[in-house]
Amino acid sequence: MTTPAPAAPPGEPFSEALSEAAQAAAMSVRLILTIADAVRRAAQKHHQGKEKELGPDAEELAEGWSAEQLRTVLPEGILNGLMAGADWPLMARHLTSLQQAGVDLTTFLPNLGRMATAVEQAVARNTARIQTEGTDRWADLLRRTMPEGLVRNAILASPAWPHLAAEMDRLHEQGVDVARILTDAHAAGLGVDQAIAAATAHTSPRAQAPAVRPAPVTTPAPAPAAAVRTASATAPTAARTAAVRPEPTPAPDAKPDPWATRPVSTDAKRSWGPLTEGLKIPRDLDLADRAHALDQLGISTGAHRLLVSRVNEALPEPDAALLVSSRPWPLLAHRMHTMAKAGEPFTAHLARLAPDTAAWRTGPPADTAKRLLLAAHHALTTPLDTPLPTGPRVSASAARSRSTTTGPDTAAHPQPAPAEPAAPAHHRQTAPAPRQGRGR
Repeated sequence: MTTPAPAAPPGEPFSEALSEAAQAAAMSVRLILTIADAVRRAAQKHHQGKEKELGPDAEELAEGWSAEQLRTVLPEGILNGLMAGADWPLMARHLTSLQQAGVDLTTFLPNLGRMATAVEQAVARNTARIQTEGTDRWADLLRRTMPEGLVRNAILASPAWPHLAAEMDRLHEQGVDVARILTDAHAAGLGVDQAIAAATAHTSPRAQAPAVRPAPVTTPAPAPAAAVRTASATAPTAARTAAVRPEPTPAPDAKPDPWATRPVSTDAKRSWGPLTEGLKIPRDLDLADRAHALDQLGISTGAHRLLVSRVNEALPEPDAALLVSSRPWPLLAHRMHTMAKAGEPFTAHLARLAPDTAAWRTGPPADTAKRLLLAAHHALTTPLDTPLPTGPRVSASAARSRSTTTGPDTAAHPQPAPAEPAAPAHHRQTAPAPRQGRGR
């Protein structure tokens, strides 16, 4: 006959969840007792003119009496956590003072116990859920909020990522907008990356190497006339050569040609269209570097942070994160920044995208970001008293701006008039037609 194996002790994550839940419940009891004592003091001062303090005997018996009272309503783990705190004597005096002030503990204590038990159960369930789900939830939010690049990859690959995910969950439970924090963190990360890149460039050997000056070109001195005798036939040639070679003159400073066409970046070519209609877009736009793109479009870091917060106010969190993390986001930010400077309520325009019945929500999931971008553009460019279009709009100016040879900031130059007046067709001289076939 074999004896049954002893039951396995609870796992470490489960024990940690229980411990954290008991601590949170004990903290809630401390909070309620402290608030109740503050109200007790204020009420006594208001009705009786002064606060009443405990006598020496009551203070001496407060801890034992309070422990017996709380043991009837609190689980053992919560009570142990409460009594293990350094402020337990103070909490005991609070409860004793409430009893001497006339508070009905037969009602107060059961309510306190139900509240503490509910807090303990909620924290235990939440901790277990986080440890079961892992960090996938916050990794998905990170990918939706931050564009792909060095900053996002560094966060996900960091050894501190599990701790960061736990902190984000704790902030989310406290009602904090984690997506907005991640957006600000991405901007700060880009600043750190650029600062390190600049410092590296300044300290690199190539940057510190002095420029090599070209050696001066020396011309040989002319030989004395008495030492060289030339033939009389070569004298005119030498004279002509000396006359042809003028003294070297310094080259004038090269000035940029105001009519020269600057090269157009790939992002600028792809951006010219509906999203940039009516906006001035730089020809060297670089959307791969978001901080640089925002600077090219005249949007400061503070202004961008304000725009993101307004978008989070107007749209649900997943929609706002999808919009801000998209690559063409700086173009929409440029339009919203322009509207804000003109005093237009762009948040009211964007709020029309929030309903679950919005047209852009219908379609293949793979095209959701594209539909949201186009819908945001329509919402920003459609008056508030006009219904939003359900399909793409045709714009002649946007179609012309798709040209790869002429950008939106270049104007067509007038063609010069012909040097000679045009003659009638029957007066023009024409060349003989070429002969066909084999010649004789």
